[in-house]
Order: sequence, then structure tokens, then C-alpha cells
Amino acid sequence: MFVSETSLFSADTIRLRILSVEGALWYTDISPTISIEELTTLAVGHFYDQTDKTKFPAKYRLIHVPSKRCLEDEKTVTDEELRTNGE
Repeated sequence: MFVSETSLFSADTIRLRILSVEGALWYTDISPTISIEELTTLAVGHFYDQTDKTKFPAKYRLIHVPSKRCLEDEKTVTDEELRTNGE
């Protein structure tokens, strides 16, 4: 899955655009303090059937497209320097 920053709607949230490996888009407003692991879990839950036991969030990684790097699960959105309009 790929992460891209988009416009900011609130001072307390960051709007991210997440792209699945199949090409589906999900726009979400999230807290900058959420962990990458939590964000991955939310994204997998959004894109895939939650009753499908083969879709474990631990099997997926978020990639920050502009910097071409894999985001670390232990870090927060702020730690990974994801910002609105950062592209």
C-alpha cells in the first residue's frame, strides 16, 4: 500500500491518501499521533474483507511514495514526517 499526503482539513488531523496494491484509493483524516502500525491495520480493514483471515495487517507495509521508503510500524505519523501537502 502507498501513502501520499493531501490537503489539511483540521489542525488536529492530517489528510492522507492511501493506495492499495490493487489501485483502490482511500482518503482518511487521521491524528498525527497514530502509529504506522495502527494506520496499516485501518487500511487493511478498509480495503479487504475483515472476515478473510488471510489478510493480516502484519503482512502489509505502508510505503511513502515521494521518499520511496517503507514506513516503520513503531513510529507515529509525525515521527515519519508525513505532512499535509508534502509532495
